[in-house]
Amino acid sequence: FQHTFQLMGNPPKEQILMVGDTAASDILGGHNVGIDTCWLQHPGVELPEDIKPTYQINQLVELEAILGL
Repeated sequence: FQHTFQLMGNPPKEQILMVGDTAASDILGGHNVGIDTCWLQHPGVELPEDIKPTYQINQLVELEAILGL
């Protein structure tokens, strides 16, 4: 994550949203570096109860509302 932040010019963490479909690397990884996370739910894939994303969506188009687009 830190390398990616550097490539992005180190924006404020409040401006970053990690969107992913892998709980351990995407969601937990985002939490570990202090950014908001968004779980992309796939049918039949459950998010572990101990991992809590900031947002949860079923389709990428739902990001428009989260991002205010």
